[in-house]
Amino acid sequence: LPDYSSTVYKLSVLQRKLEWTSPYHMPQSRHWNGCIVELNNTQLNIYQCPLTLDDPLLQKVKVQSSYSSQNSHSLLHPYHHQQLSIRNGTISAFTNLESRPYNESQYISNYTTKTDLQALKTFKSLHLLDSTNIVRSYSLQYGKVGLAIDYKKKDFVLRLRLECEEFILEFPCSEAIIEWYNAIT
Repeated sequence: LPDYSSTVYKLSVLQRKLEWTSPYHMPQSRHWNGCIVELNNTQLNIYQCPLTLDDPLLQKVKVQSSYSSQNSHSLLHPYHHQQLSIRNGTISAFTNLESRPYNESQYISNYTTKTDLQALKTFKSLHLLDSTNIVRSYSLQYGKVGLAIDYKKKDFVLRLRLECEEFILEFPCSEAIIEWYNAIT
C-alpha cells in the first residue's frame, strides 16, 4: 500500500462551549473550556488542555494564520513552494504506550501551517495528544458548520453540529476562523 498522507490536518488550542448534548437536551455545564482541537481529515478530536491560555508554553504555539509567509505550509499561500521542503524530515516524539518516532510529513496538508506542526511536536512531547487525554472524537460525516452570527458575546465564533451535539469554538482572529472553516468544509 502507498504511504498514508493527510489531506487535511489542523491543530490548535481553542475555547469550546457545549450548547446541546442532543437535539433536546442542554448540558448541565455551559461554560467555556480551553481545549486542544485536532482536525485530521474527517475526524475532529477534542483533547483536555491542562495548561492555561496564559501559559508561556502555549504562547509558542499560539494560533497564527497561514496567510503569514513566516507560518505558511499552506497551499493557500503564494509562497508555499518555499516552505514545503520540510516534508522529507522526521521528528522523534514519544507516547505513553511506547517510544516510536512519528513522521512529520504524514501531517502536512494543504491547510497545515508551521504553527500546527510546532504544536504537534510540543503536544506529542508532553503526551497531550494521547488517547487517555481525549474528551471527544467526532466524525464530520453529516455535520453542519457555520458562523455563529447569533452569538454576540464573543467575536470569531464557529458553531459545529456533529453527531447530535452542538458546540461553539472561539478563534483568536478572523484569519484563523476562515482557515479552520475552509479546512473543515
